Amino acid sequence: IDHVEFVVTLKPEDFDQHIGAQKGIYNIGPIKPSECPSLYRECDVMFLPTLAECFSASYPEAMIMGIPIITTDLGFAKSICGEAALFYEAKNVAAAANQIEKLNSDKKLQEHLVAKGKVQFKTFNNPQERARKYIELCKSLLPD
Repeated sequence: IDHVEFVVTLKPEDFDQHIGAQKGIYNIGPIKPSECPSLYRECDVMFLPTLAECFSASYPEAMIMGIPIITTDLGFAKSICGEAALFYEAKNVAAAANQIEKLNSDKKLQEHLVAKGKVQFKTFNNPQERARKYIELCKSLLPD
C-alpha cells in the first residue's frame, strides 16, 4: 500500500517513541476540536487501529463528516460502528492492509459505508440524553 498516506495527531514525543519517521506517515500533532472538521475534509478514510475502548468521538465524527471507517473487529468498535465500518482482526497487519486496499479500490463500498454511517450516527444519544441516562443509572444504584 505504497500509495496510502497516514496522518496522525500524536504528541511529538509519543510519535517519536512509538512510530518515528517513516515514509507515508505524517504527524501533525494534537489539534483543537474546532480544527477536526478541516482535517476530516482532507482525509479519505478514518483508520483507527485501536486495541482498547476509550472515550473518543472519532467514530461518530467520521460518520457525521461522511468519512468511511476502517477499524479493529473488537466488540466495542462493532457496537459503535455497526455496518458503518470495515473491520479487521486486531494486530493483524495483513488484514488491515487488505481492508485499506479493498476500500481504496471500491468507490461503491466507500459510498455504502458513508451512507451507513449517517444512519448509525442518528442512533447516538445527544449530550443531554447521555447525562439523563447517567443520572438515572446512578439513582438506580442508590439504596432504597
